[in-house]
Amino acid sequence: MEAGGNAVDAAVATGFCLEVLEPHLTGIGGEVPILIYSSRQGRVFSLSGQGVAPRAATIDWFRSRGISLIPGDGLLAATVPAAVDTFITALAEFGTLPLGQVLAPALSLASNGFPMYRTLRDNIAANAARYREEWPTTARIFLPQGRVPAVGEILRQPDWAETFEKLVRAEHDARGRGRAAALQAARDVFYRGEIAERI
Repeated sequence: MEAGGNAVDAAVATGFCLEVLEPHLTGIGGEVPILIYSSRQGRVFSLSGQGVAPRAATIDWFRSRGISLIPGDGLLAATVPAAVDTFITALAEFGTLPLGQVLAPALSLASNGFPMYRTLRDNIAANAARYREEWPTTARIFLPQGRVPAVGEILRQPDWAETFEKLVRAEHDARGRGRAAALQAARDVFYRGEIAERI
């Protein structure tokens, strides 16, 4: 808000930062329901923020693989990540700043890192074996050199930084077509472009 944005710009900036700072509590792959009160219109707006099931995730697909109950966690339980779309929708409908400016704090945290704190360290320690056995890319990020980071050690998330940079570049490259088109370009790079392909 000190940079000239409004409360929605600040909330979205905070939301993206939390994705980096509290991966044990929130994540870009999760949901982000948002309620916004517009004093100008005197009403509350709701952004669902709930991910949809992937197109291939049908009951028949699960049954054909001998799965009678969708697992409680892991990739098979995941929806299409909703957070990026919901945050961008909030900016498009209610915000004032460009996505690049709103993402700058989260990009800095992901790129430059932040000191490991006790709660995150304890969560990583509790899940370290599962990361190593089931989710090697998670282990690569949260178990540097195969070990649980110490409290105070700087945790960097370069893949996150790269993802945020791609969103910012897409918005920047489309800015000549207007704010709505620029935000849509950032959304598209995540849901229809190279990020979606990697996911």
